[in-house]
Amino acid sequence: MWRLTVGLLSSQRMGITLSDGRRILMEGPTSLASVVGLVQGLTA
Repeated sequence: MWRLTVGLLSSQRMGITLSDGRRILMEGPTSLASVVGLVQGLTA
């Protein structure tokens, strides 16, 4: 059984398109928690 926490998940490159059409490209080691925080801040 795998158990992952948000802090352990990361990505080297990630592209996100928000529902209003804005696009975000992040490069380099980025944790999932950071991505979630960024998206929440942009959509607040």
